[in-house]
Amino acid sequence: MEQSGVHAAEAPIDHSRATPMLDVVGLSLGYKTPAGMSVAVRDVSFSVRRGETAILLGPSGCGKSTILKSVAGFIKPLQGAVTVANRKVDKPGPDRAVVFQEFDQLFPWRTVLDNVAYPLRATGKATRAEAQDRANLWLGVMRLEAAAHKFPHQLSGGMKQRVAIARALALEPAVLLMDEPFGALDPQTRLRLQLEVIEVVKRTAATVLFVTHSIAEAALVGHDIIILDGSPSSVASIVDARSVCDPASQEALEVGRQVAQSMGQEASHVIGD
Repeated sequence: MEQSGVHAAEAPIDHSRATPMLDVVGLSLGYKTPAGMSVAVRDVSFSVRRGETAILLGPSGCGKSTILKSVAGFIKPLQGAVTVANRKVDKPGPDRAVVFQEFDQLFPWRTVLDNVAYPLRATGKATRAEAQDRANLWLGVMRLEAAAHKFPHQLSGGMKQRVAIARALALEPAVLLMDEPFGALDPQTRLRLQLEVIEVVKRTAATVLFVTHSIAEAALVGHDIIILDGSPSSVASIVDARSVCDPASQEALEVGRQVAQSMGQEASHVIGD
């Protein structure tokens, strides 16, 4: 029987036959104002197959993070539904793990190893010994073995984000949610972590929903790029980026052009933005 979680040793899967791990159908989101309810996102629908990364792309304020928070269970929809592994989302749960942009998402008083192991114990998913073993496994996947006994203040920004990713993956979530996780990093570190995420997705069959405002990042990391536009925002188009394996390739440039055209931008600057 297929497991819904992420496993470090899973065999490659046939993505063409994979059923959606994440389904978003007719999702509308909003917030209360003194004048009444303001709709921020209207009738958004998309799906993400197991082992693939979907990108939510659009300008600042278009509702990318709002949609991700709804998938996480932090925001209840006005209309529509989110399902993960055929189960309706109505609150936060361990089947979804979130990696944020901020570097301060780690516990400063815990070592790297304890930061990764703690959620496993807190959710009752593992004993102390099991949690330590699983944490060590994922630190290895993220190439962080040498940092296991360091504290967050001893790490660079890029290393902190890798710890946050390892901690999220250690929970073996059905869906990994990443909210502009590399937005505050320098370009060189950002590219290195983008490539690491691509490799981890391949190795583990992870299902990822990834928020970014960078067309170049979307073209490199994503399988499907979901472009949001309008006010309230809705899905303008979905671009297939499965052909891209090198940020400097002709394929990356072509996907960037397609995305830029959908967003009404000039294509000359989209790769490397």
